[in-house]
Formats: sequence, structure tokens, C-alpha cells
Amino acid sequence: MSSRDFVYVHNLNRFLGRVAILVALGAMVELARPLAWSVVLLASVYVLFSLLSAAGYLHAWLRYPGLPKSLLDQETENFPPSARPENFRWNRAKKEQSPFGWEDQKPSEPATGELLKSLWEALQNSQWDKALVWAEKLVHARPEDAFGYAAMAWSLNQLGRHREALQPAQKACELAPEDPIGHAALAWAWGGTGRFDLALEPARKVASLRQQEALAWEMLVWILGNLGQYSEAANAARQALRLRPGWPTAHYNLGLALLKTGDWEGAWEQCETLQKLDPQLAQQLMTELKHANRDWGF
Repeated sequence: MSSRDFVYVHNLNRFLGRVAILVALGAMVELARPLAWSVVLLASVYVLFSLLSAAGYLHAWLRYPGLPKSLLDQETENFPPSARPENFRWNRAKKEQSPFGWEDQKPSEPATGELLKSLWEALQNSQWDKALVWAEKLVHARPEDAFGYAAMAWSLNQLGRHREALQPAQKACELAPEDPIGHAALAWAWGGTGRFDLALEPARKVASLRQQEALAWEMLVWILGNLGQYSEAANAARQALRLRPGWPTAHYNLGLALLKTGDWEGAWEQCETLQKLDPQLAQQLMTELKHANRDWGF
């Protein structure tokens, strides 16, 4: 029996429970049973519904031994529904990563060599406040250097100041249209302000310029998912995983994209994989599965 069967069983349980309750209420009104018999009838319906639900969950535990009970029983009322687009994630560049070519930026001119070196080190160490200061100084010293604007926009994005990042990111793209850093900063800035429609073009540009960069594909997944283009988002997530196998964020986004396209089997497989890589993300994907089951079921 496949994972899809569990979804059907769970939906059937809820449907039968609702039908049984309606029948019981109708019988009480129609037959005017005494109060004691009404209580007994309702209790019987509740017990029957509980047994059916227990059977469905028992099947899930047997079918998916890698998923702990907490994932199946997890309370979901405090989580946002799966229809909310911001549930797609983008794993911002971490300290150990060199996103889109920071390593290509080397001090070249004596007048700004130390300045550029300080900026480069701040970026590599994820010291975004310091990086912003050095980037502003570099822009002042070399106003025609795209890297200073790109670094400024990237640092502002990392600090959550997405609207402020738009202008330097656009300037970086204008000065260096084939440099992925500026386009990535622009895509992130538009996405951070909720304008994923405007973020799509620069994100595609980054993916075309850095086809072997997993982070570029994952940024594209984030934007496509928020635009509701789930099939393309799933393909981009597969590209990210091909370049960086075992990346939890990519597995999560792939599972969510597959869920949105109705591929329950594929979404469950990603959830099982995530349980081994990142149990917290596995719980969140399981929550999305349960919400989708509730939204699409009876």
C-alpha cells in the first residue's frame, strides 16, 4: 500500500465521521429519542470515528517507520496553511559559502586594495554590518565599480533592509550586466519586498550565469514557488540537489512543490529523506502535508 493510500484512508475517516454525526443528529430529531439514548448514540459515533482514525494512523506508522509518532500527531492549528506562498524557503548564503563569486573579487589597485580586501573578508565572514560600511566606502572611492554596489545590496538584504537594497542592486546590474552578484541581490531584494513577479527575471539571469551553482537554483525555486509555478520550481529544486546532494532546504522545497502539483508520493519521499537530514524541516513539511490533506479533503 502506497503513501497515497494513507491520505485516502485519512480523508475517508473524516468523511465517515461527519456522515455518522449527521445521521445521529438526524435520528435524534426524527425519532425524539430519550436523552440517555442520545448520549449513548453520540458516544458510539465518537468511538467508531476514533477507531477508524487509529487504524489510519497505525497504517502510517507501519508504512513509514522512519517517521516518528510526533510527526503524525503534531498539532497544526498554530502553523500557517499550505496555501501561503512564503512557506517556500531560500537558504541565504551561509558563512561557509562563497555566493556567486565573492572569491573572484581580488584587490587590484593600490588605492583601493586594502578597502576591497576588508570588504571581501567581511563578506566571507558574514559580518554584514561591517561589509555594508566597507561597501559604501568602496562605492564612494570607485563609483563605477559594480562590485561595491552589489556588495552593498547583498549586505542590506542580509540585514533585512530589502527596499534599501533595490537601488544599489539595480546600479550593480546596470554597470555589470553579466555579473551574477548584482542580479542575485536584485532578485533577493524584490522577493524580500514581496514582488516575486519582479524578482523572477533577475533570478533566471543568475541561474543562466551560474548553472553549476546550487544556490542560484535554490533562489529560483524560492521565487517560482511563491509565484505558484510549482512544476518549474520542482525542476529547479532537482537541479539544486543534483549540484548539492543532501541539501535540506532543497529537499523541503522539492517536497512542497511536489505537494502543490498533487504528487503526494513524491512529497512523502522528500519528507522521509528530510527526517534523516533535518527533523525540524521534516516536521514543517509534514505540517504542510496535513494542511493540504485537510484543505483538499472533506
